[in-house]
Amino acid sequence: MKLDALRHADFSKLSAAVTDWSEMVEKLSVLKEDARSQLKGKADKADWTGLNAAVTREFVAKTAGRVRRRPHPGLLDPQHPQGHP
Repeated sequence: MKLDALRHADFSKLSAAVTDWSEMVEKLSVLKEDARSQLKGKADKADWTGLNAAVTREFVAKTAGRVRRRPHPGLLDPQHPQGHP
């Protein structure tokens, strides 16, 4: 790609992608809290017994634990203070 092509490129779609990504980060944050407080919390308090109880608790704990990381806010936004060079 030539330098002039980059200089005159339309980066509006990239800006929209940054906005979409930021919105998704917020949604994932809410999902993480829901998984931790509702899903795992309810499973821990449930009065289950037997083999299914152990298997189900383990599955819920693993599932809730997978929703834990928050994507880097500057991943797509070079103007972000912590954005990548």
